[in-house]
Amino acid sequence: MKLRALLTGLVLVASVNADELSQVNLSAGYQTSQEVFDYAVKTNLVKNSLTSMNFQLSDCKESMIYYFVEPVENIFKKSTYHCTYIGPKNHMSYVHDYSDISIDIYYNKSYLLHHEGDVAVRYWTVY
Repeated sequence: MKLRALLTGLVLVASVNADELSQVNLSAGYQTSQEVFDYAVKTNLVKNSLTSMNFQLSDCKESMIYYFVEPVENIFKKSTYHCTYIGPKNHMSYVHDYSDISIDIYYNKSYLLHHEGDVAVRYWTVY
């Protein structure tokens, strides 16, 4: 029973939304996931907005998706890149604003390139 649940979970992770794949620009790509974060268009729009609001980058980490069997598709979701930004200082020393960027990174096996997927932003305040 546990094996069936595990395999079902892996199949769900491996299935990629067709709408997301149609947004991938095959003619342009990046060599690494870090380059996607540094240069990708949607990500830069979000980063520029956060910078204009005086948010500063705190840390980034990449969460890899480990497939039981490598996907057959030429383009598949490889990982998600998470970065946390610390918001501007408030006059109240115990209030901290944060922002989290989550970037889906796709890998193209044919061209050996990484592509930007969905970019999500989340804000929260800690008192």
